[in-house]
Amino acid sequence: MAQMQIGQGTCSSASLSGIYSVTLSGRDVNSSLTFAKVLEGIGTATFDGQSKVTFSLTNNTNQTAGAAQTWLGSYSLQANCAGTLTFTSGDTGTFSLESYNEGKSYLITGEDGTYSFTGSGSVLPVAACSAGQLSGSYSFSGSGFPLTGGAVSGANNIAGLLQFDGKSAVTANWNVASSGTSTTTNGTGQYTVSASCLGTATVTDSSGNAYALQFVVTTSNGSNFLVTGVSPLLMFTGSGRTEPATATCSVSSLTGVYSLVMTGRNVSSAGILAGTYQGVGTASFDGAGNVVFNLTADNAPTGVESGTYTLGSGCTGTANITSGDVASFTLTVYNADRNFTLTGGDVTYALSGGGAVQPVSCSAGSISRQWAQQQRRIDYERHFVGQQYFGTSAI
Repeated sequence: MAQMQIGQGTCSSASLSGIYSVTLSGRDVNSSLTFAKVLEGIGTATFDGQSKVTFSLTNNTNQTAGAAQTWLGSYSLQANCAGTLTFTSGDTGTFSLESYNEGKSYLITGEDGTYSFTGSGSVLPVAACSAGQLSGSYSFSGSGFPLTGGAVSGANNIAGLLQFDGKSAVTANWNVASSGTSTTTNGTGQYTVSASCLGTATVTDSSGNAYALQFVVTTSNGSNFLVTGVSPLLMFTGSGRTEPATATCSVSSLTGVYSLVMTGRNVSSAGILAGTYQGVGTASFDGAGNVVFNLTADNAPTGVESGTYTLGSGCTGTANITSGDVASFTLTVYNADRNFTLTGGDVTYALSGGGAVQPVSCSAGSISRQWAQQQRRIDYERHFVGQQYFGTSAI
């Protein structure tokens, strides 16, 4: 993903100052392409505006759930908003660091002795949070892994609804999709939110399976959060959002041409990475239940794919591709119909994607100046952050 950099590049260590959210993903993929270990972390990152940084994390791995960890280290930023972050206590690792959005957000990528990491975060609300910060119905989506006896046994995506009562009770309804399979889970439980905007919940489904969830509330009105979850059956990380009470979705409200980014993973029951998919393009919704994907990808399927979609008043629905590929997705619309997410899969890949309304027209001048970027490269799961500078025709 790419984000516009700060002006003409006038950063320093002071550009990152305060308490930020952090979501962190780590992978240990060995030379036989087997996922030996995976980590999903969530918490806060405190930058002192000079050189010191503290990560306060709750980390889930395929072996250990809910491990509270504090990582201490130092950071620096150059004038072009690129820099380094080094941890020396709690963990030992070196990261590349990018600041963007006028210092309100950052990207990191790096490694310690076990994992290859990618992560990001944004400034947290100044006002103290409470359980009332989460109230109403939230759509959420994420990606993760099914687990069997503490070992990775595939790849999956998750999407659904979390209903908070603003006090302590939460109701969950979500769908977990992998390549060729899909299951629905309903559960209830209790949640808490601390003054520091960190939350926890325990949800138990009808079969007695318990899921531990951790949250970071990222907006002052509680409209958005980061989430990670773990049980003996799966682990995932993602984000959630709510719409204003006045927003009502329908098939006709989702219409027009949207950008589309689609990624996919094929991980065998033995935890072996069998294939990956990355595609970009457009999604055209006609407002009457028909959708067309036009994708350029580094692996099949690619090209034009078409099918149908549904969308309920709660801004969730389905998208089913029947031509060009056969795939089923949970569709979630947010930001007053300007953005959407897809989670699902076809017979080969667990797929996830999303997009936003496209401008009416573009030219080479539509994208210029310096942009921060973060990418994942699949050669034993390596990641990088960097910068691209666009002019009128050159990069």
